[in-house]
Amino acid sequence: MHTQGPWTAFSSTSGVYYVGPKAESGENFVSPVVAITKINAAVTDAQHRGNADLIAAAPDMLFELKVILKRFEIELEESPKSFFPGRAHTNDIRRVIAKAEGFNG
Repeated sequence: MHTQGPWTAFSSTSGVYYVGPKAESGENFVSPVVAITKINAAVTDAQHRGNADLIAAAPDMLFELKVILKRFEIELEESPKSFFPGRAHTNDIRRVIAKAEGFNG
């Protein structure tokens, strides 16, 4: 189980990004912190911010993948022998959801 989203990313003056749910106080910080990213020489500031934003989007992406998978499963159940473009992706989606939920096999 993960910390419930939505998450956001805030930067500090020291070049550190903190990722997690926005603090209930509404101030510019997260609580609890679920990830910390720090700029290093191998990563530009834009990449650093992009990494933090990607991490912050993870709960939303997981939720949407579950919705898509459910829609695919309904379509497959209703028309098991018909052509359905999503058929080829259902196992990939299940694998990614399992990885996100800590079931890497």
